[in-house]
This record gives sequence, structure tokens and C-alpha cells, in this order.
Amino acid sequence: MAYAFDQVFAADPANPSNIASNAAITIYQPGDPTKTPLVITDPSGGALSNPIPVNANGFGSAFMHATLDRVAWDGGGFTGFFTSYEGMKEVAVAAQLAAETAGADAATAAAAGVAGVAADAAAAQAAAAASATAAANSAALVGAPADSAIAAAINGTGATKTALNATFVRFVDLAGNPISARHVTIKVDTSTWEIADIIAEA
Repeated sequence: MAYAFDQVFAADPANPSNIASNAAITIYQPGDPTKTPLVITDPSGGALSNPIPVNANGFGSAFMHATLDRVAWDGGGFTGFFTSYEGMKEVAVAAQLAAETAGADAATAAAAGVAGVAADAAAAQAAAAASATAAANSAALVGAPADSAIAAAINGTGATKTALNATFVRFVDLAGNPISARHVTIKVDTSTWEIADIIAEA
């Protein structure tokens, strides 16, 4: 950014009553032993000569410099410094705005990160619950009787057979043997809901 300087007032910094009257004031970079005139412009950006002429009261044109917020001056037997206070204020305001923007972006990113962590945690919790359910179901099957043991219990003489006989219909042949090679079909007349036929089919 360009730095704007107020109207030149060339006075002895040690004694402001000493004025550089009707002098040519050279604007140069602080610390430059050659006091090479800087390229400066007027407040509207137009070209401005350097040195800057001042009147009998030591006043000259306001000016701007592209990069420096403090410049040195020399003329009329005196030397001193000019500071762009308005330019420094603009830099400070821009820096504050940048810091606030960075802070807001960081807060937004942090909030998004927290939300992401929460979502991941919820997903992990759901996965853990599903795994626990699967594990419980698997554990319930541990020690479950094999098919042969179930068949023996159904066809044997123990409590399992007794309980099943009290609850379910059991089909046997004339010798009392379970029917295993066929299945029994009961046909119902749906107009009267009476049993029309009972057959054993392969």
C-alpha cells in the first residue's frame, strides 16, 4: 500500500522555531548516507518533484510514498523525519482484520473438527454395539445341540418328546414309526372350513 504524508513542515526538530524558509526539502530513505531523493507522488498519485519546495513558513506539498511509512528529510540547513501516521493506522487496521479473520477461520475449523470427531465417535459406538450384539448371538449358539442330538431328543422318550407331543401333532405309520420319507398334507374345504382329506405325499 502507499503511505500518505501530511503537508511538509520543515522545522528544526531540536528547535521548531527555526524554519527552513524558502528551501528545497529532499525526501530520502532513513539511513541513506547519500540522501538520494525518493520517488514520491502527490496525494492523488500524480508525479511530484523531489526536492519539495517550501515557502517562507517552511510549508510544502503533502506527498505519498509507495512502501515507506517513515522518511528522512534535509534542506535549509536542517534535517529530520516525517511519519505517515494515517498509513500506519491503515496497516494496523488491516493487520487486526486479518487476525480476526484468521481467528474466525480457526474457530470454524475447530468446530468442524469437533463435529467430525463426534460423528466418528457415534459411528464407532454404533459399530461396537453391532459387534456386541453379533458376539452375544454367537455366544448363544455355543453349546447348542447338534442336529443329531435334536433328532434324538424329538424321537426319544425324554422330556423333550413329551413336551412336543403335548403341543404338536405327530404323524406315524401303522406300526407307530415316525413318517420321515413323506410329508402329511391336510386339505381343507374353504367353503365350510372342514377337513376334506388327509394324505401323505412324497
